[in-house]
Amino acid sequence: MPQPSSRFPLLSFPLLPLRSTTHRVVPGSKLDQHLSTGRYSVRMLRYWWTAQAIARESKRQGRPLAIVELGSERGWMKQFTPPEAVASWTGLDWNPRAEAVSVAGYDVVHQANFDVTLPLPDTCADVVISSHVFEHLPRPGFTIAEVSRILKPGGIFLGTAPTLPQWIARLREKWYRKELAAGRIVPGGHITVLSPIRWKRLCYDTGLDVEFATGSHTLRLTGSFLENHHWWVRANQFTAALIPSLGSECCVQARRAAPLVDTPHSLPKGNDRRRRRIIAAAALTALSLTVAAIWYFTR
Repeated sequence: MPQPSSRFPLLSFPLLPLRSTTHRVVPGSKLDQHLSTGRYSVRMLRYWWTAQAIARESKRQGRPLAIVELGSERGWMKQFTPPEAVASWTGLDWNPRAEAVSVAGYDVVHQANFDVTLPLPDTCADVVISSHVFEHLPRPGFTIAEVSRILKPGGIFLGTAPTLPQWIARLREKWYRKELAAGRIVPGGHITVLSPIRWKRLCYDTGLDVEFATGSHTLRLTGSFLENHHWWVRANQFTAALIPSLGSECCVQARRAAPLVDTPHSLPKGNDRRRRRIIAAAALTALSLTVAAIWYFTR
């Protein structure tokens, strides 16, 4: 799997014409139309890299994986993922769509508000996916904590969202929130901006170890003849990885850390006795200095 030190993790994933990596695409569907714009539709890369990461993790663990997807929408993500890597697939969405079950074959799709506790038990997922969801969330810290809760120790989070450099992201988010308060942006629109630095902080604060945070691509040019060329995508990925905050999207893989301590332990008694002795010595010293000072000034 890509190592934490890797600067170019997406370049390690095999890149084939995207239509050849999909399953059960309905002719004439919206997904079919997107795939028809080019052999390597840059817009579809978010599904490609996530599916590749799942396949690699399944191979690493030697078994199919239990997957939870935040923002399942029409179920396109599963249509890019090798079936042998999937043990179960649960979708969560504000507005669940029947296509996720009827076409993509999700086991279940729940209606979910990502700003409250997710309707899933602790440690139920090997993989949690979030593609272009966090930029719509008012409290990304709360939601990433829920992601950590439902992940098994050693499980991975795969996230993608539009990105900007940190200082621009802060200004942009302030503007979004001002527009939201004024009613010029409706809830559910873009209200949060996630730089690579912010992704890393969110993960760190919730017990997720970031293995990579990289750019997906630099230029899209949807429908251009360039999308038929392998080198165009690879060049896009290379330049986005050089400066992830200037890529169009930031891709994150983070692994839930195992607990450092499984059960609470009391401090060893020796440490407690040492602490009492230090406090007693300090108190005796302070008392002695006080008595000496009183004697000196009153003699």
